Amino acid sequence: MTLEIDDKTCIRTGQCYYLYPELFEKGDDDYPTVIVPEPTGEALDTAEEMVLLCPSRSIHLQKVKAEA
Repeated sequence: MTLEIDDKTCIRTGQCYYLYPELFEKGDDDYPTVIVPEPTGEALDTAEEMVLLCPSRSIHLQKVKAEA
C-alpha cells in the first residue's frame, strides 16, 4: 500500500503530522508530507486510522500495482 496526500484537497489542518509524526511532517510550504510512503505492520494500521481522521479526506492508501 502506498500512502498519499492529495495536495489539491488538503486544507492544511496539520492533524496528520501532529498526531502521527512518524508518518507525516510539515513541508516547507506548510502542506503535510508523507515520510513513510509504503507503511507496513503497525505503521500501516496507523496510516489507515489517519485516512479516516483526515478532515478533508485528502489522505489515501493506494494498492501498489504489481510489476508486469
